[in-house]
Amino acid sequence: MEPQMGVGTAQAGAHQEVDEGLRALAPQPQPAKFFGIGSGLVAAGALAAGMFAATDPALAYAVAGGGAGVSTASLVVAERARQRAEIADHFIEQICPVMMIRPRPSRAAVKLSRWRGGFIGLPQQVQLTYHARVVPDPEWLKSLAEVASVSLGAKYKVEAHLPRKRRVVLGAVGAEQVEKTDPTVDRASRVVRDLLGESARVKVELNDDGDATRIEVAHEQGSNMAMASKRLRVERVLATRVPGDWVPEWNLVEDTVVFSAREPMPSLVLPPPEHSPLVRTHADYRDFQIPLGVDEDGEQLSWHPRKQPHMVVVGTTGSGKTVVEQNVVQRLTQAGWKVWVIDGKRIEFIGLRDWPNVERLASRIEHQVKLIEDAHDLMNERYALIEAGKATSADFEPVALIVDEATTLLEAADDWWAEVKPKGGSSKSAVLKRLGNIGRLGRSAKIHMLIGLQRADTRFISGEFRDNLGMRVAMSRLSPDGAKMMWDSYVVGTTIPRHIKGRGMALNSAGVPVMIQTIYAPNPDPGSDDYDPQRVATVRPREVVHKKMLVEILEPVTVDLDGNENPTSYADYMDARVYEAPDQPQVQPATAPAARSAVPAGALAALQSLNTAPATAAVEERPTGRPSPAVLADPSRPVIAERKHMPYVPDDEQDLFEGYGEPVECPPRELQAGDLIQIDPDAETWAVLAEAPQEDETGIYLEYIERDTGEAGGISVAATEMLPTRHIEHEEN
Repeated sequence: MEPQMGVGTAQAGAHQEVDEGLRALAPQPQPAKFFGIGSGLVAAGALAAGMFAATDPALAYAVAGGGAGVSTASLVVAERARQRAEIADHFIEQICPVMMIRPRPSRAAVKLSRWRGGFIGLPQQVQLTYHARVVPDPEWLKSLAEVASVSLGAKYKVEAHLPRKRRVVLGAVGAEQVEKTDPTVDRASRVVRDLLGESARVKVELNDDGDATRIEVAHEQGSNMAMASKRLRVERVLATRVPGDWVPEWNLVEDTVVFSAREPMPSLVLPPPEHSPLVRTHADYRDFQIPLGVDEDGEQLSWHPRKQPHMVVVGTTGSGKTVVEQNVVQRLTQAGWKVWVIDGKRIEFIGLRDWPNVERLASRIEHQVKLIEDAHDLMNERYALIEAGKATSADFEPVALIVDEATTLLEAADDWWAEVKPKGGSSKSAVLKRLGNIGRLGRSAKIHMLIGLQRADTRFISGEFRDNLGMRVAMSRLSPDGAKMMWDSYVVGTTIPRHIKGRGMALNSAGVPVMIQTIYAPNPDPGSDDYDPQRVATVRPREVVHKKMLVEILEPVTVDLDGNENPTSYADYMDARVYEAPDQPQVQPATAPAARSAVPAGALAALQSLNTAPATAAVEERPTGRPSPAVLADPSRPVIAERKHMPYVPDDEQDLFEGYGEPVECPPRELQAGDLIQIDPDAETWAVLAEAPQEDETGIYLEYIERDTGEAGGISVAATEMLPTRHIEHEEN
């Protein structure tokens, strides 16, 4: 028995002349030819009879003429049939070996029909029935079309494949159709058929600029595409070979897939012109959301405190973490929330010291600890009222606790606790415990936290605490372990582009991490280089709901009436008086919202550190025809703007390969998802391995994401090739 045919066998046979000029099939009989000869003899006889007829020879001449016509037509038909039969037999002799029909070709396996063009013409449809030993695959189907194109002298493509009947239908592609095919459509179609088989039916939609925006595919790879890894492979390869950022929609029941081009993300998003509405009722609180930016699908991404009780923002110095926090505070205060702020760096939120509805801002460590204790006590008081039946959650006003630089706060609190703790007190302060309690119980008491971290920290982003951080944002490239903490993946978030300020990762409403361009909130600090009073005025709250409060500053040592020095105790600090500030913040008078078609001129000064060209709002429709959020008639949505990118230069102290080991040479089979591989040694370009290595026809296929640009790609390497690699180096807790 002959071995079962694979792809290699099919391709070898695809370009092999079977008979090398010797016919393997006997010529087919041509009954029309014999009928024509017979008709000619009848015509000749009738003509002779007419010539020697004694009476009127007209009847004989008429019979002779008719017979001659029939004879000529029959001979013409016979000749055309003979030539078509020769073309068919030559094609059959070439195609049958490819279909494993051996040793002799079979006419029953091939049917040519719909001949068009000229006296002989070409078949517009070719129907093939292959042997049961064939294992059909996309490459083999492609080889059938190639053999037909070479043998018959026209271009053919696979129109249908019926595996159960072992039948393939090829169709001729007209010359005018080939000439008119758009190069973009042709390339996208070829790539899709390479991935999903020659029988795939592909429809490509273009925009006015000639770019592909939508690819609809009906395929016959249902069994293969049922596996997620196969679908992911198709998505990755398509992304590298067809320009665009493609979003797939697989229909595994109907064996179809639609790839839609995702719109390019904006490089700058400005705050919504309309302020957040005041939260006056429990219903207002339930519906309240804070816009954070625009995600990779062009949708507004927001923090919904009622559903996502607490939020964490992770980002190194200069990454935009503080800008995200400023935006949250500005929207909360516009809505009249009571906002308490812990300034971990002591000078990061100077601009909020005179900001309406920021009731308390703590920069001294004793005031920061007291603020957490007061928030914890308030939560317990509210729980007691609920337990006693004296109140419900709907009766409380919401409180936002902003804890910036939480890791620094914990270290400073422990150091300060060591100085003021009572005799027999624990070795560490209760700050982390208090924050954990608020994380678990704060939602029912309408107390919500925003925690800012320089890097992912297991003390906050793990276990139950992590589960309560329903909104998570990363504004800088994470280490593999940091990505695992934030997104349950060693890959996601490790390739955030460094050259686009405000770009990060965040959870969408479905809890899936997506790329986001965060809102650029103006810095309210008058002493900062990027301070712009006009831009700040547009986001300043217009109504004071909560007055500014101060905390009494206690001396570390007090002297009693007898002259004895007594150190101030922890309890004294926690009982320090909280009083109304003599200088209260001023509000911004309500004015008509600025026109949405332009960014206020004064805002440009605030963007000088981010732009090299003036920023203008993009209010026209995008190339795909789907309007951007800025187009929608909703002034509560962020404004999309454009800016020229400037390289983001990290701190010199920042380790570019944090979380990875030293470079080593590694064979591809030993790589794991999340490892760094060097894809261009000359340019020192590193990429994160997106998936475990997969074997393909040419070796080992590696899917990656470029670390600097975030672009997906893939390469095939030999199994024996050694690749420069940095393995994940797990951090010790």
